[in-house]
Amino acid sequence: MESSSTIESELQENFIVDIQDKKGNVINTIAAKLASDGSGVYEYYTWASLGEKISFVPQDSRYDLLL
Repeated sequence: MESSSTIESELQENFIVDIQDKKGNVINTIAAKLASDGSGVYEYYTWASLGEKISFVPQDSRYDLLL
C-alpha cells in the first residue's frame, strides 16, 4: 500500500477545468492548481452571477498525451 506522501508526489501540478452553463456550453476555462500545503487538494476560482447554474468539468490531461 502506498503512503499518502507517495501518492501526493505523483499528483499533477495543475489541470484544466471547463465551466459550462446550464445548456452545456463552455463559458470559461480555468486551471486548477495543486494547493501548496501538500493536502492533495486543487484550488481554482471563478465568478458567477447570483442564482446562475454552472457545472465544473475537469479535463484529464492524460488524454492529451494519447492524441
